[in-house]
Amino acid sequence: MIKKLILTSNHPFIKELRTSIKNIEIEERFDLVFSRPLGLLFTRMAIWLKLTPLFVSIVSMIFGVLAGILFYWQDHLFIVLMACLFLIIAGVLDSTDGQLARLTNQSSKIGMIVDGAIDNVVFMAVYVGACIYLLPQYGLIILILGIISGACHSIQSLMYDYQKNEFSFYIGNKTQYRNPTVDEVKKTAGTPKGFWAKCLNWVYIDYVRKQNFFNTRTPIVKEKFEQFAQNPKTRSLFLEKFKTAYTPLLSGWALFGGTNTHRTLIMICCCLKHFEYYLMINILMIIPIIMISIKQKHIDAQFVKNF
Repeated sequence: MIKKLILTSNHPFIKELRTSIKNIEIEERFDLVFSRPLGLLFTRMAIWLKLTPLFVSIVSMIFGVLAGILFYWQDHLFIVLMACLFLIIAGVLDSTDGQLARLTNQSSKIGMIVDGAIDNVVFMAVYVGACIYLLPQYGLIILILGIISGACHSIQSLMYDYQKNEFSFYIGNKTQYRNPTVDEVKKTAGTPKGFWAKCLNWVYIDYVRKQNFFNTRTPIVKEKFEQFAQNPKTRSLFLEKFKTAYTPLLSGWALFGGTNTHRTLIMICCCLKHFEYYLMINILMIIPIIMISIKQKHIDAQFVKNF
């Protein structure tokens, strides 16, 4: 219903919202209802103030880090609620930088890398602040639990991001979201000049390496999919069948690997003064992620066989 409204409405705001979205097919319902519309309002303000997407990303990080610091005081409900507000603002601004980049034609690979790195910084700050609060109660075990949960969080996020890019590449026909191999990244990047350029390139290569390591879609299947998608004779049928087969799985990836799920669970558990609940729930969420991965591998094999 929401996607149909955005796709068909001629209201000026909705039309602008439609333009600012990367691919409506991969958008979560919460983002379509809340983050994207509010992000568009912030985007308009950013355009008026002549701000860059990078500047908005940095402001997003500042709010996220402040939220992490405030989560240390979980005994004080007002402070925790302020932390939740800052974390929500950070999430909206995280949406804003991408919308701003698309509406002002400033999208770039570097912007995507920085955006992902800032997301990691924000959640690391939240983990550290909330775990330190629990340190007197649990001792070093809470730090170990936090590291394990953080690793699970990272795996869930990078796998979900991989699937979103796959969906955008095929269904949205957006070649800039094609998931590359490490060799392709190195070949495209060449030899980066400057310290920060080298750092960003290393971060991106490391991220791509991890994505390909945990991804269950084999290079052979990817090659077949690209052949089906690029062949004019098979493209229409392939896209129809691909969307039917993988849309339900994408919802599963979003539920267990999406930022909205993690952010919501963090806020609820911190308000209850039990961040350890989140850590344990998050670790357990790796189980459905594995199950979805196995299911997708099976669907991939059947898809190629029966197409």
